Amino acid sequence: MNSPLQGFLGGQLNKMLASHMEDWQKAVEELQATRVTASAGGGVVEATANGIGELLDVQIDPELIEAGDIEMLQDLIVTAVREALSKATETYRERLKASFGPLGNLVNNYMPGLF
Repeated sequence: MNSPLQGFLGGQLNKMLASHMEDWQKAVEELQATRVTASAGGGVVEATANGIGELLDVQIDPELIEAGDIEMLQDLIVTAVREALSKATETYRERLKASFGPLGNLVNNYMPGLF
């Protein structure tokens, strides 16, 4: 014999989770389309990533290459990429937290670090 609580857990909770999973999938699609850009060296190096942390592009001012300071160029690239990926991570966390709404804390308890 099913109790009302079992009915809720079996039906309503499953519907709620399914709805949030649809929201999560939509959020991931939006994050894939989101672009975040960071720069270093006053804009001579720019890195662009999407909202799920994939590095998409690195732009380098040709004058920096002509200067021939490889170590500085490498440092600026690393700095710009790190900042772009940091922005992407923050964008990801904010968007997923919003998509889970009140269930966010519960999800985060079972998947720490998700957002």
